[in-house]
This record gives sequence, C-alpha cells and structure tokens, in this order.
Amino acid sequence: MAKTVLFFGDSNTRGYGVGPQYRYATLVEQALSGSTSEPWQFVVRSALSDFRVIAIKLHEVVEQHRPDVLVWQLPTGPAAYFVQYPWWLRPIRRAYNALFRARKELSIRRQMQHESDDDADEMRRTVENQGLYLNSVYRWRPAAWPLTRHANPFLAARYGLITKATRERYLQLISRHVDRVRTVIDGPILFLGFIPHSEYMYPGFDERVRAWSPDLARCLHRPADGSTYLDVYPALYAHPHHHLLSDGAHLTPDGHRALADMVIPVLGTLLRSCEAPQQPRYEVS
Repeated sequence: MAKTVLFFGDSNTRGYGVGPQYRYATLVEQALSGSTSEPWQFVVRSALSDFRVIAIKLHEVVEQHRPDVLVWQLPTGPAAYFVQYPWWLRPIRRAYNALFRARKELSIRRQMQHESDDDADEMRRTVENQGLYLNSVYRWRPAAWPLTRHANPFLAARYGLITKATRERYLQLISRHVDRVRTVIDGPILFLGFIPHSEYMYPGFDERVRAWSPDLARCLHRPADGSTYLDVYPALYAHPHHHLLSDGAHLTPDGHRALADMVIPVLGTLLRSCEAPQQPRYEVS
C-alpha cells in the first residue's frame, strides 16, 4: 500500500497564477517519484491564508488522508502588512478597485473560452482556482508600475500600517495547530517558511519576516521529534522580480522551481527515513 505525502498550504501551494503543472508540489513529486524503495502518493490541498480557515481545513484534510509525511507551507497572509490609507485616498481606491474587478472579470471570461468543460460553473471554478490570468491583470496595478510603485511605501511611512497578527500570536496559533495535527499523525512534518512578498505591494514585509524567522525555526525545527523547518525565504527573496508575479505575492514558474529545488533533498531524506524504521527516523540537519 502506498504511503502518502500531503502538501498543505495557501494559494502558492495550489499553484495559483501558474497552474498545477508548474507548482512546486508537482515538481517535487516528479523528482521523487520512483526514487524511493516504496511507492508514495502525493496529495495537494490548500486553504486561504487565514488562520480562521486553516483551523478547519488543515485538520479536515489531515483526518481525511492520514499522511505519513506532512509538508506545510506556513501561511503568509497573517504576516503581511497593509497600508493604512488616508481618508482622501479611499474614494479613489474604491473607484479604481471597481475598474480592476471589471478587468479581472473580463480576463476570467476570456480564459473560460479556452476551457473544454461544458459545465459553466465548473469551468469558472477551474479558471479562478488556477488564476492563469493573474499576471496580466495585475500588471495594470499602479503598485507594479516603475513610476508609481513607490507610492505604497511612502503612504505606509506617512500614515502607518495595519497588521493581521503579532509575532507572538502567530507562533501561538502555529503551535496550537501542530499539537492538534500530532493527535492524528506521528510521521515527519516539514514546515516551509514564508514566501516573499513585494515591498512595493506590502511595505515592511521583508523586515517582519526576517525578525520572525529565527523564532519560527526555534519553535518548529526539532528533527529529533520529527519536525523540520526549512527557511525558503532568503533564497527566493534574493531575486524578487524573477520569482514573483506582478501581484507581488505569488511565485512565477521559476520561483516554484527554485522552491522545489530546496524541498526535494530534504523531503527525499524524510521519505527514506519512513521506509527504514530501523534507522533513526528523523535525520535532517
């Protein structure tokens, strides 16, 4: 009977913006399939980058699949900063966002014309789930333009930022979910650190992630207990324009490849440790 690797994360794990064939989970599966002595099946599930949703979805899919290895891409949404826009700019933003939604809808309908499914509702879900229109739509956002992309950092410095979670709250919620997952599975868990966000879109994100990552490592990297933390942020952030789509939050195909290249050797070691229980089970530095 095949053992199971469960990939769980947000829209980057789903492959939003590039499609399932280019997402890092697919690339990892292609690299590791056939490289182990026992058969493995790879399952991908995702949820919104929101702890209120994760509280339900993570434990639902863990109960359903009972994975031998869990790969959890940590949610980036709660770590993001959002600009506190001044009152005089809000009507302009509302007007612009209405135009943006109209353009997004047009792109979705155009993409649906390339789908072969006769069920219109299912076709739309597929298109929205893959988000292949994302890059072309977000190129119209002022935050992606060379002459206006400094506006958000300027407004953030002038009017402040809105945060979703403090470092303490984030660590508390992650630990709580890990404890719940451990009541269902006792196999290895590989935690993937934060995916970069554009500083033009999300001012202050880089500073926050660099401050949080050591605490996440201390909390989650415990190989002797079957818990491994892989900090993927520095390598991906080194080339933000190369690794991020125009929305500043989702990986390009090159970004997914770079992430997969980091995951493959670590996950391969964990898979082999599960196949050889007579050896120390969790031997990842």
